Amino acid sequence: MTDEGGFTLIRRVDTTHTASYRQVDGTWSSAEEIIAGTFSVRWPDGLPCTLVETYLIHRFRAGATSREVDGGSLRATVSKISHLVRYCWDIQTDFWNLDDEEYFQFICLLQSERRVKTPYVPKRDGNSVRAISAACIDLLRWLQDELRFRKDLVGCGPSYRIKLIKSTRSSKHHPHQEDSSVYHRLPPRDIREPKRPIPSSYRNSLWEAASSMSRTARIRAHWVTDSRDEELVTEFLVNRRELLLYLLEATGARPGELARLSVLANADCYKTRKLKLVTLKRRRLVYRVIDIQPDVAMRLELFVHGYRAGLLDRIRQETGLQRGADHVFIGILGEPMHERTMTSDFTRIAEQAGLGRVKSCMSMFRHRFITKQVAIHLKEYLSENSLVRALMTEVDYLSILKKISAITGHKSPQSLLHYIDLAWDELGAFDRIETAKKIEAAIDSTVVRLISLIGDIKTQGRRKCSDIEHAVHTLKALQTDVLDALAKATR
Repeated sequence: MTDEGGFTLIRRVDTTHTASYRQVDGTWSSAEEIIAGTFSVRWPDGLPCTLVETYLIHRFRAGATSREVDGGSLRATVSKISHLVRYCWDIQTDFWNLDDEEYFQFICLLQSERRVKTPYVPKRDGNSVRAISAACIDLLRWLQDELRFRKDLVGCGPSYRIKLIKSTRSSKHHPHQEDSSVYHRLPPRDIREPKRPIPSSYRNSLWEAASSMSRTARIRAHWVTDSRDEELVTEFLVNRRELLLYLLEATGARPGELARLSVLANADCYKTRKLKLVTLKRRRLVYRVIDIQPDVAMRLELFVHGYRAGLLDRIRQETGLQRGADHVFIGILGEPMHERTMTSDFTRIAEQAGLGRVKSCMSMFRHRFITKQVAIHLKEYLSENSLVRALMTEVDYLSILKKISAITGHKSPQSLLHYIDLAWDELGAFDRIETAKKIEAAIDSTVVRLISLIGDIKTQGRRKCSDIEHAVHTLKALQTDVLDALAKATR
């Protein structure tokens, strides 16, 4: 079980609730229903909030996802509703006794809260407030319609205690979205800037941070007994973080997909040059197999059979426990890393690199990968069909994006349409500068390897560290010159 913010994850919960009578033999039988993970919800005084717990089971039966690791989409739901639980406790009222003015004060409270470290920055934007309100309104509707606490709690019209209005929202990909009802005094939607591919400068800063923070971090593992164990853990952390950055860029995988990366399923990845990944955001378990470069496969096998295996062997010697399961990414105690743990680790790397969450996140590596893939396939399509940009149609673009979606795990190629403009920007005057781009890619790869090498040399205390650092600065300067030349060539 994991505990946070007034709710606790409980795994493998039996919620069987229906039975059928067999007239043939005169017996009753039930269809077993097990939720992989749901939540125990508490009021601030520690007493259970059974209504919300029952509502979560209702959400699961209505199609919400549930996972043993983190609770799935039920976690997002209970996280939003927990705000209303605390608010009702503070004003000492039940859910079904809320009125419009009290609910409006709840919305104002959500808007007024500030971040602890940066008090001048709101804790959540208008879109987050609207999402919290939507989850809370759905709970109140369930209380009204399913449990029938009262008939006039929430709805459209003057007779309801909490008033809603009709709202229609459509997008380019969902032009016929159905109407919905929302609270009538919500803040306006904020326009969010789309996430861009991570720049090379940020990428290099993350590599440097991953190397430096791992070698200066304090080792906190109960099985570590001497300096050799500390060195073993340090090298493991360095290579685990570097492998994470490497796979994020080389595969474009989602963090949750890398957290589930299997050792056994990819045992021969160096021979096959293929990587098997779980595809998330699907109703059922789906895998995809993507091609990888030899250096990616070699780095993965080196980590699995070297640093990871060495750590697990040492843990087994000290504790007698068999750890690691089938996960490539594990913690220093041998436990599998989950998506939330991986995200926290990346956040620490970004903070060490001086990059805030807005500037860098793991999804930006995915955007970088997809943008490059679309650009490569777009150039190939133009060459094969003797086309130019002005003659490209949506059918042409979708035929390209269908190939990309098989690599990235997108269910619909249409969800990739916004990458087309980014890909054209990436291409620029491609034919004239393709050679220069190859030089840039070679420099990128060399800089990454040298950054890692600097960390190794610093750890071993060798004297030629300054020479390697000078080489890195020289290569970075050369990279800047190439990028400047590319920018001028595409104007």
